[in-house]
Amino acid sequence: MNEVESMNEVESISEVESMNEVESMNEVESMNEVESISEVESISEIESISEVESISEVESMNEVESMKEVESMKEVESISEVESISEVESINEVESINEVESMNEVESMNEVKSINEVENMKEVESMNEVESINEVESMNKVESMNEVESMKEVESISEVESINEVESISEVKSINEVESMKEVESISEVESICEVESISEVESINEVESINEVESMKEVESMNEVESMNEVESMNEVESMNEVESMNKVESMNEVESMNKVESMNEVESMNKVESMNEVESMNEVESMNEVESISEVESINEVDSINEVVGECAALLKGSVAIERAY
Repeated sequence: MNEVESMNEVESISEVESMNEVESMNEVESMNEVESISEVESISEIESISEVESISEVESMNEVESMKEVESMKEVESISEVESISEVESINEVESINEVESMNEVESMNEVKSINEVENMKEVESMNEVESINEVESMNKVESMNEVESMKEVESISEVESINEVESISEVKSINEVESMKEVESISEVESICEVESISEVESINEVESINEVESMKEVESMNEVESMNEVESMNEVESMNEVESMNKVESMNEVESMNKVESMNEVESMNKVESMNEVESMNEVESMNEVESISEVESINEVDSINEVVGECAALLKGSVAIERAY
């Protein structure tokens, strides 16, 4: 455990992109296919400790006495010590992995309503203090992502303070394997964050379009008002033809009624447009939630062929991230 320098080193996205070239990720089948943590052959499939909403029910992770005895994460024979990982039925259906007792008490990434409402990620001092990653209701127990300047620079929310705090992820074989797995997980997390950003851009485009539609509706209304004023003026000019005046009055009443009908129709249309905008926003929010859920759905990172190469590259990236953090 002494060789783990710190897992909360924040790297830049440009450095994360180079990690996407790792050839040994070919066997990662699908981020969406993890059916159940109970079926997880390897705890390396858990992409990020920070994404586990509330892995608060692992009662006996502290009972693992010796990591030297762990021959392989695939060969973990004593998940009997982990009493309630089997209770987690599906990461896709995870509304709260509150049944897992103590994986650093990360409470609820699934309660993230919308990452679009993040006002200023440069002001995020701590993941406990995250005010608005879409009104994250309960990320307060994540101990230290203290100087996260930008969500794009957060290479890995899973790099919680230190591997030293993870006493035993079901008899982990070696800390080096855990490091490489978590850094690979952070690549998928950054990709999903970029996808969420693109969703927010689409929402902003939709909002601009709806604003333009409202403006065009107001222009149509103002044109209708000008026409009605012209009609009233023409009625006032007919002073000496009483019969014509009465006819014009009837006509103007009918015109006023028709104008009112047109305005009410426009109002109904604008209400429908507002409703459709809200529906689009809610759909986008649901999509962003689904994407956040899919961050944790890598099926088996144990199939990575060359962990040593990844570790070497990750070590170089960690050194770079230290320099970046010091520069900030």
